[in-house]
Amino acid sequence: MGLRILHLVPSIPFGGMQRLVASLAAEQIRQGLDVLVGSIYEDSRFGELLASKNVPFETLGGNRPSLRAAFTLSRLLNRYSTKIVHLHAALLWTNLVGWVCKKEPWIYHAHTYPKVSPTTKSRLVDCVTSRLCDVQIAVSESVSKQMLHHQRNRSRAFVVHNGIDWHAGSQPIRRAFCEESPVFGTAMRMVMDKGLHAFVKVAREISTRQPSARFVVAGDGPDIADFESELASQGLSEVVKILGHVTDMNNFWSKIDVFLFVSPRDTFGLTIVEAMACGVPVAAYRTGAGSDEILRDGETGLMAEYGDAKGLAHQAIQFVLERPLRERVSQHGFDNAKKKYTIRVCAQGINEVYSNVLSHRT
Repeated sequence: MGLRILHLVPSIPFGGMQRLVASLAAEQIRQGLDVLVGSIYEDSRFGELLASKNVPFETLGGNRPSLRAAFTLSRLLNRYSTKIVHLHAALLWTNLVGWVCKKEPWIYHAHTYPKVSPTTKSRLVDCVTSRLCDVQIAVSESVSKQMLHHQRNRSRAFVVHNGIDWHAGSQPIRRAFCEESPVFGTAMRMVMDKGLHAFVKVAREISTRQPSARFVVAGDGPDIADFESELASQGLSEVVKILGHVTDMNNFWSKIDVFLFVSPRDTFGLTIVEAMACGVPVAAYRTGAGSDEILRDGETGLMAEYGDAKGLAHQAIQFVLERPLRERVSQHGFDNAKKKYTIRVCAQGINEVYSNVLSHRT
């Protein structure tokens, strides 16, 4: 029996964190670890994803904190004799239950930045988290620096970049690129702080320069109606197709020619790596956030300063106009993703953190 790990992760809002946890847990099982995922709250998409990867999981139930959920978590922690609890979100009630039940090392995996203007509640959550968890993992150097800057009780911190599933022998998708009617795509949760407004501005600039261009957007969320209204107000409704939640992302990547990354402050940018792995060239905003660590302008992508919609539109269209540039950047991006950002590399880095934690406990 391998090292026993309990991952605790909220299933809502469903997005990159849940996809990463599912891939990580599946990879750890392949490497011989004994893994269980504790799904905080209920969301069928997360459960279906875990089941598709043969990852065992238990659901705490409900969609908000409750005494029943707290009791279920305490029973799980007491019954499932773990070596390490791997926490993927700092929720006050789960942390308090963990504090009461703690017998083993806890690791906090920071997928988000600390709040710029913390409330009293968020300060309390940070305080409990720093005392509950033995070490912290950040998904990028940017997140690590922000964590250290905001914390009073500085526990040991490690940086482990996210990774994606990678099949042996994978090669970039060789699509028939359509210069006459290129398709630009993006994938994000439908919330305004993920860059919906920024996407509309860039799409408008691209459409002005290349009227034959088409756009597809994968993702859903609470602000989808506002997004549709803004597209309509800019005359883009006919050229932008909103796909909603997409389960087959490989199919999505096979249908677009250029990926637009417009998030204002992404801790990592998992979709950037996914695009690279499929051979899709990336045009992205430079934001000073974790996503900048993945891209090298002119080598693995083309970049523009955040908010410069005309600049990003120009960069995206360069991929359409210059085939040698498109092929060179796509190949470099693919090679970079394969070398640095696979789920196997991610899991190995996390296993090293586990070993470090356990060696300090003995």
